Amino acid sequence: MPAPQDVVQSVPLTSFAIGYRPGKFIASEVIPDLPVIAKTGPYYVMNKDNLIKENDGPRSPKDPARELDYQLTTATYDIERYNLKELLPDEEANNFAMGPDAAAEAVSQNLMDRLLIGKEYRASALLFSTANITNNTTLTTTDQWSDYGNSDPISDIETGVGSTEDSTAMPAAELSVTMGNAVWRQLKHHPNIVARYQYTAGGGVTVAQFAALFGLKPENVHLGASKYNSATEGQTATLTNLWGRGFLVHYTDPAPTGVRTLTLAGNFTYPSGRGVKVDIWRSNDPDGDWQRDEINYDQRVVAADAGYYIHTPIAA
Repeated sequence: MPAPQDVVQSVPLTSFAIGYRPGKFIASEVIPDLPVIAKTGPYYVMNKDNLIKENDGPRSPKDPARELDYQLTTATYDIERYNLKELLPDEEANNFAMGPDAAAEAVSQNLMDRLLIGKEYRASALLFSTANITNNTTLTTTDQWSDYGNSDPISDIETGVGSTEDSTAMPAAELSVTMGNAVWRQLKHHPNIVARYQYTAGGGVTVAQFAALFGLKPENVHLGASKYNSATEGQTATLTNLWGRGFLVHYTDPAPTGVRTLTLAGNFTYPSGRGVKVDIWRSNDPDGDWQRDEINYDQRVVAADAGYYIHTPIAA
């Protein structure tokens, strides 16, 4: 390992990595960043008891304001480091058609892709869980949406939307749904859904048409398309869908401002810049520059009441 004084944070590459947000990953859309100023600390666990209260008055001119009895419990976030490194040999950097700087960005992109796969995997494990999202239902056999003759996905999803509206006091237009591509492929061709657009849809409904059925905005329909290699290292690759066979209705604050935010889950980041940094140091054997991309974060469910999870909506 290099001496600490030989490791330098690269400002240009850090800026590149912060801005690198490939469309195939959805974790940042579903679990928004919550920047914090310490590596560990408390955050507030929101629940629906705090959402609808009529305790603000009216009061007479001499009555003092009532102290808000905010029924918040706290939990603790703990920022974890996730990093990978790669050597960029001088020969490769000098032969790169667009120049050495572009070669370094290509290395950063490769490292960030792998770090974001890990982040995506952790996000799906956190949210597609009946233990974490306590408002949930499990579909089996003929109730699963892959059974086109017996299942009723419209009713199932309406139940989830209604439950989340009631728990958050948010209208359907502010809610989101998240699912993997395998679930979407079944839903967009489901006869109950296609029947609503039988004279306009050809070969399945669009995301916009699906969203309209439930009063959602199309941009709030998140489809997880990314895959990961689930095989043991060194064995033949087995590509597996990261977002599996779950379906989630949720309220996600698109621009959270702090640890009191009402949002299903938060991605606590430290330090500033989405918790991302890129370090470089010199190697003389072989000649080149080591590059280490790092993300610091902790994904947590903040308001379990702000979600409704449908487990195994399709058959395996």
